[in-house]
Amino acid sequence: MLRYLFIILFSFPTIVFAQDISGKVIYQLLLKKQHDSLNTQSNNYALSFAKNALLNNTGKKYELRFNMYESIFIELDKLGLSPGSFSISSSDKLYRNLKENIVIEQKDVFGKLFLVSDSLNNYNWKLTQESKLIGKLKSYKAEGVFKINNYGNSDSPEQLIKVIAWYSDSIPISTGPGEFYGLPGLIVELETKTYIYRVLETEIKETKDEIKKPKKGEVISKENYDKVLNEKINEIRKKYKN
Repeated sequence: MLRYLFIILFSFPTIVFAQDISGKVIYQLLLKKQHDSLNTQSNNYALSFAKNALLNNTGKKYELRFNMYESIFIELDKLGLSPGSFSISSSDKLYRNLKENIVIEQKDVFGKLFLVSDSLNNYNWKLTQESKLIGKLKSYKAEGVFKINNYGNSDSPEQLIKVIAWYSDSIPISTGPGEFYGLPGLIVELETKTYIYRVLETEIKETKDEIKKPKKGEVISKENYDKVLNEKINEIRKKYKN
């Protein structure tokens, strides 16, 4: 059983109205039980890569550092790939700026680093009154959808994925794990049909820590990055067919 540790200021009204708030959160990524034995030998090459990525990242820990308007999400466990597995692309860092409406993701594609720049996603969150305790935090349920690219699949280039987030408005920071954000409190648990992010530890303080953008890599738009990845996947498809 995961042990939860929360370090939170008790002056709640001060947290709500203070402008200088920062902190860090440790999340763990877990694969849902019904997907433990994913078949990675799919005819959909992009799906195979995505499944490999999930299998290789389950159990890993991630750190989210944030202030009121910026955050950066970083993988803590650089464990490498499992024997016999393969991943075409991996994400090292994800920077988000709410004021500037941008997200910058540092991605490794076949050993080449890219800084992929895009505008913030809209998850069309639907807030509910359903609540539960996560550690000592009262958390509320929200439901949303997000779009993913089916790289290498021209017949169905995109699909919508349902997501459930549990957020705590006692930590009024609109951020969360990975690309997820946009709720009236910190996302402390997030679930899709294949994986779950769970909080292991939080630390909040009344200071404004600097959040640094990732600098390493070739700057590229999300649109152009998608073209690069599609080309790489199509190259691999031809190689496997020959």
